[in-house]
Amino acid sequence: MRTYKLHLIRHGLTQANQSGIYCGSTDIPLCEEGISELCHKLANSVYPYAEWVFSSPLTRAAETARILYPDYEINEIENLRETCFGEFEGKSMEQLRDNQRFARWIAGDPECLPDGAEPPLDFFNRCIGAALSIINMMMTSSVFSAAVVTHAGVIGNILAGLAYPRANAYEWNPPPGGGYTLAADPSIFLREPVLEVIDTLPLPVRDDTDDLFNY
Repeated sequence: MRTYKLHLIRHGLTQANQSGIYCGSTDIPLCEEGISELCHKLANSVYPYAEWVFSSPLTRAAETARILYPDYEINEIENLRETCFGEFEGKSMEQLRDNQRFARWIAGDPECLPDGAEPPLDFFNRCIGAALSIINMMMTSSVFSAAVVTHAGVIGNILAGLAYPRANAYEWNPPPGGGYTLAADPSIFLREPVLEVIDTLPLPVRDDTDDLFNY
């Protein structure tokens, strides 16, 4: 029985990434270095073949999807957007280092949610819901490989909730333009929604590159 493969890819580098700024719901583009890095990765590594390509609606993710999969229709899914950091949005760790609310929040205090921020459980549930919806669509349509270009927080939540090996969301932290390939065995997935992490993206160029596309 064929497995279904989901390729989770983080968007490319942004100015906020370079400056260490919390940027979740703020809609910013890739920076010039981010675009250059993605083009370099494409020239020196392999992003897997996909029958469908999905993206967060935020510009930095949609731009990344168009660079990596230029000949595809990009299907934007609202629930793949990054979380909102509320009052900490647009601020750096340096700016926040003396903020006691920030210290409690970053330490994981469940009673300290930044004003205006999305509750972590709500964010987690919508990330899991988006992933399950995509996989169910794939199985219904007999689509065996799909790419999802999104954000570090979204990828972390999907993997923390569904993937083996087990790890928390912060341990799944791909660099800009990086990500993971997950496999869903339908005989298992239909009983229990679990995914196996089988590769780190992008893949190195190999002499037998054609094997990478036989999904």
